Parts: sequence; C-alpha cells; structure tokens
Amino acid sequence: MTRRHDIDNLRFSMILLLFPFHAAMVFDGGEFGGFFVWLHKNPFLHAFVTFTFPWFMSLLFVLAGISAHYSLRKRGTRGFLSERMKKLLVPLLLGLIFLVPVQSYIADLFWNNYSGTYWSHLSIFFTKYTYFTGYDGSFTPSHLWFILYLFLYSLILIPLKTVYCRLSRFTNRLRISYPILLLLFLPEYLFLPLLNILSKSVGQ
Repeated sequence: MTRRHDIDNLRFSMILLLFPFHAAMVFDGGEFGGFFVWLHKNPFLHAFVTFTFPWFMSLLFVLAGISAHYSLRKRGTRGFLSERMKKLLVPLLLGLIFLVPVQSYIADLFWNNYSGTYWSHLSIFFTKYTYFTGYDGSFTPSHLWFILYLFLYSLILIPLKTVYCRLSRFTNRLRISYPILLLLFLPEYLFLPLLNILSKSVGQ
C-alpha cells in the first residue's frame, strides 16, 4: 500500500495551525464561546480566528476519517483498535491527568479569583462537573475533545464498516451527482442537536 503523503502534509499543516489559532483566541474577545483567559481584542488576530474557525476542524475530521479508512484496511479490525488505543486513548488519558488540570487551574485563577494551590485545585477538577468548559475550575476535556471524539468514532466505525461491506454491491455502482452531494449538509444540520456539548456535537 502506497502512503498518501498529500494527506500527511495536509494533516501536519492543520495540526501546526492549531498552535497559532489557540494562541490568537486569547486576543479574540470571546466571540467564539469563551477561552481560559482573555486579553484585549486584537483586530488582526480576531480576523485570523474568524477566518479559520469555520473550516479547519472539519478538515481535520475529514483527514482523520481518510486515515482511519487506510489504517483499517491495512491492519484489520483488531490491529486498528489496538492502534487507536495507543494513538488516541493513551494520549487522551495522559493529557487529562497532566495537562488539562493546569489549564483549568489558570482559568479558575483568571475568572473566579481562585486563591487555593494547584494541588488543592486538582480535587476540584476531578470531582466537579458543570458545563465542561473548565473555566470555573471544573472537569473538562478541553482541547482534547477532538481526540476523545476520534476515539468514539473509531469504535462506531467498526460496525458501520461491516454494514458498508454488506451493501458494497450496491454502493460500488452508486454514482452521486454534485447537486445531490451538496445536499449532504442536511444530515449534518439534523444531527447537530445529538450530544451537542459546548457546540461540539458528536452527531454533527
């Protein structure tokens, strides 16, 4: 199987874009749902966030889906799940233990004038559940929501792949015209309310 370097390059570029995007959100003024800290609004950085926000996470999901397809075809179901555990679940758990509590602690200091130590804050982080923003010091997956969703989709993908294979005789002959292809935004819109957490819908 030939490696798709175009997909690698796109994915690498989008991951690099995550760094300036999240740094710019500090200066965005909170128009995209809040952030751990806000400083003054910078027009240039606000324009950058406004331009980037609508499409770059969607592209990352598309690239992840394409990569999952090739991984499943190469490794089989068992190998695919093993790889997903190592590449998604392990980093997710480590991030929730060592990285995200620091962000939630900083947000608690900034928004709520929290006066306790970081170590006392840990007990709040792992026991307090509110809106999953983390801005009040409570538990949140924070920016790791993307990894969490990818892992959930990986588990869902296995039974869907089985159904797809059974229908392959029909789908292999199916041709979709561009006008019909454009209508695919409808399922996304209809699925938006499904497990919609902080405007990050699992269904969407």
